[in-house]
Amino acid sequence: MRLFYGLRLPSEALHSMEQLQNQLRAQFPRARFPAPETFHVTLAFLGDTPVQRLDTAKRVVNALLPAPLDLQVSHWGTFPQEKGEVLWLGLDPSPELDRLHRLLAHRLQEAGFPLESRRFQPHVTLARQVPFASPDTPRKLPAFSPFPLPCETVSLLRSHLLPQGARYEELACCCSKLPV
Repeated sequence: MRLFYGLRLPSEALHSMEQLQNQLRAQFPRARFPAPETFHVTLAFLGDTPVQRLDTAKRVVNALLPAPLDLQVSHWGTFPQEKGEVLWLGLDPSPELDRLHRLLAHRLQEAGFPLESRRFQPHVTLARQVPFASPDTPRKLPAFSPFPLPCETVSLLRSHLLPQGARYEELACCCSKLPV
């Protein structure tokens, strides 16, 4: 099963992201657009994981007890892809998010899970296979004002890759320790 850990996003932020995505749909009608209910921030990607490791993966997330995160969506970014590019919304730097990412990575290593070597780039994917004219062409993307992204839940998710796009199944989660 294909597994990853991600931050669940609040409905207010999902609404703002969906509005930006709708503008992208008009601008890039041939791109592929994930359903807004699948928007998330990936913390760690495990990839194909034997079902026998599922209980261990659940224990890792259940032991996290993250603090509430007050993140901010602030800019556009892209990753190269075979057919076009991945277009995403990036987050401002956050020491708390970096700390959570490092803690999760440490716990996963202790549990014997291999980790990706890519640098952690917190983002929310809004479109795939975006056909920009060329790498040198200036990219005119919808302007937006930075907006808050409060996050309180880390989830272990199973990714189901379907022809119409990925769907995610939450297998376990932990909510932040809210201040008393």
